[in-house]
Amino acid sequence: MNKMSYNIKERIIFTAILVLTVLVSYFLPSFEELYFVVIIVLFFFSKIDHFWVVYFFFIMQFPGGLFLPPHGLIRGISISHYFIIATLIKIFIKNEIYSENVIKVFSPVALYSFVLILIGVYNGIDGDATRLIQTSILSLVFIYTVQKMISNKIMFDKLIDLIFLSMIYLFIMQIHDYVSHTNTLNYLGGASDIYNVKTDLSKGQIIRIFYGPLISFFALIFSLNYLLKSRNENYSNNFLLIIVIISYLNIFLTATRGYVLQYTFIILLFSFMTKKRFISLIISLIATYYILIEIFPILNIQIGLVVERLMTLSDFFAGDKTAGGTLIRITERAPRVWAKFLEYPVMGVGYSKIGVLYNDDHVGNYTLLLQGGILGLLVYITCLLTFINLLYKKFKNLPNNMIERKHQIIFFIAIIISLIIAHSTSSTIFTYYFEPHLAVQFSLLFLFYKFEILR
Repeated sequence: MNKMSYNIKERIIFTAILVLTVLVSYFLPSFEELYFVVIIVLFFFSKIDHFWVVYFFFIMQFPGGLFLPPHGLIRGISISHYFIIATLIKIFIKNEIYSENVIKVFSPVALYSFVLILIGVYNGIDGDATRLIQTSILSLVFIYTVQKMISNKIMFDKLIDLIFLSMIYLFIMQIHDYVSHTNTLNYLGGASDIYNVKTDLSKGQIIRIFYGPLISFFALIFSLNYLLKSRNENYSNNFLLIIVIISYLNIFLTATRGYVLQYTFIILLFSFMTKKRFISLIISLIATYYILIEIFPILNIQIGLVVERLMTLSDFFAGDKTAGGTLIRITERAPRVWAKFLEYPVMGVGYSKIGVLYNDDHVGNYTLLLQGGILGLLVYITCLLTFINLLYKKFKNLPNNMIERKHQIIFFIAIIISLIIAHSTSSTIFTYYFEPHLAVQFSLLFLFYKFEILR
């Protein structure tokens, strides 16, 4: 059971606002714009900024297709953009304009982004490229403003609590879609062609239901980080194990090989630092598997299809770069992006109409080269190595008896490596074409570093 009883009120309000948002968006669409204006005003005068960061992070993930346009817009512009502008005004009024050290480490990425605007103008821009520039600038601002809003450890802990709650809700929704043969959106009058559980499973096709992959990522690493501690005042170990399991299953059931590799790598690294709790995790995971397929037999079909898809990785490691013909990102997507990059190898295409046309988030490394060229890649590599060097120095300066703190630093380095794995095998993480949800990802990682590593 969660020991963080003081946060129950926030959980109830968070749940109520999420439900109300869904109801207004799908059953009272004529009031949706007014509703989101009220939400922005509530945030502006609120003192619980962590609450609203998680709320908007939830919406940005479009879990199960929820809140996809035309929902979540004010005058045709994403509610996320209005929220970012409101965060900037709010911290400006509070006179909190200053930089964190960790943000300074990655400032070359932001500076090079402005160089890419000039390169984009040179290569030619259109309406889509202009909107890309606007979104990228707002997202960079968002990385900064989130650092200012989550200003202390108590707020960060409460943010984590709402991430855990979100993960529980998302997993329940995901399992519901499998066992009921019904897309949640069907109840809301939303698009029903995102996937059809009954039809696809009967054809032996994997159901790719994505319910907040970034939320599951943070639920995983935050819960594992708590488990690394010998004393935890907020949660019981059993509760944390549940969060780890449902976070892993959330991604495993999607059969997304890159993310499964990423999550597995993190858990394996965790196992080297706390074998006892790792054994408990494995036992709990196996028990959960048998309980789920006993209660919901249809999940056994999905799991079998997932395992079959994951086994194609053995073909890849054996030398078949197409993984049995299942990796079109290697056979089709990558060559297209690579060919265009070779035309602009040094500084890339920038924020241009060419970049918009050829950008492909399924081939992260190729796309990063296309966006910023070799120089842009070197900027990212330099920032990451500088950051890892900061972590190494912190690790080296800790006395030998602070094993727990050292484990946390090793764990954080593993998280960075896992992001490189996901970026290289699944979808773009390191990019110059920033989106608000990626901004939250970087922000939460920086907050993790600030409150858990630097403490």
